[in-house]
Amino acid sequence: LASHTAHQLEDVWDLVGVAPEDRAAQLADLVEKIQTLCEEKVDEERGLAEQFRKEIEEARKEWEESCRALQIGEKDPTASLKRDPSAMTLGEDGVSLQTEYEAILGRLESIRAVKAVAVEDIQGSQKRIYEAYAALNGCSLEDAMEAPELEQWRD
Repeated sequence: LASHTAHQLEDVWDLVGVAPEDRAAQLADLVEKIQTLCEEKVDEERGLAEQFRKEIEEARKEWEESCRALQIGEKDPTASLKRDPSAMTLGEDGVSLQTEYEAILGRLESIRAVKAVAVEDIQGSQKRIYEAYAALNGCSLEDAMEAPELEQWRD
């Protein structure tokens, strides 16, 4: 691209009659602009990769915490990807960030669904405890929810 552009510029400059020192200055300016543009693009892509790493780390942390809370013994969803010898050319873990992100997010979405069901079950049980307490003690559901004896069942 740069070589092709330089040849085109040379043809135009020959036609116009631009002096060699002006040509050199313009080419130096062009090279500097190309270098700046390339550096900006690389920085942009590195920033994108870093954002990917942060999102993967956040998703992994949520997955680990949810698995612990739900007492689900799961191995890291990316563990089998990392052992794939054909993937070792991609990065330090042998997995592209996109592949790692998709693997962890896929499992996280499944765990979120399990967690949502568990929360619903717990809330249903909590309501039944309050209702039973209210019935046994002849009080309203609101009073049962505020009863000191049931402190441990509050959120």
